[in-house]
Amino acid sequence: MSLAHPKVYGIPMLLLIGWRGEPGKKDEPQHLVMGRHMNGIITEMGLQFEVLPDYIEGAKEAIESAIYNA
Repeated sequence: MSLAHPKVYGIPMLLLIGWRGEPGKKDEPQHLVMGRHMNGIITEMGLQFEVLPDYIEGAKEAIESAIYNA
């Protein structure tokens, strides 16, 4: 985290995080427990995030936005 923290190094990073247990998606019970809390954990870390859409054009727009607005 310190590499990306603005008060330390502030290196911009694009992280792609797999979301096992995403709410509304069929998954294993152990994934569902963690999946319910994923957004909150990332928010508590102070990271900006956007859920990557599951269609190509939306995903492309989200990635381009993350790169150019970093």
